[in-house]
Amino acid sequence: MLAVSRKASTMALPNAPEGLWPRQVPRRKHLPLPHPGQLTDFEQKLVVQIYNSIVASKDLTAMLHSSASHLHHTQHVN
Repeated sequence: MLAVSRKASTMALPNAPEGLWPRQVPRRKHLPLPHPGQLTDFEQKLVVQIYNSIVASKDLTAMLHSSASHLHHTQHVN
């Protein structure tokens, strides 16, 4: 059955032996390469995420130390 449909499309369009719509092979996108030492967009976002995580970790550590010293100080006062 497919052979009959291919033959019919070949007869209808003699320049298209594969059918009415030629298959297109996706082509690889050519992205510009970053210059040496220059970060890509993904790398920049990754660095920002890592930086924000480190800052949040330091803030949390400082807050916990402050809270612990406050609790230790109030226990000795009472």
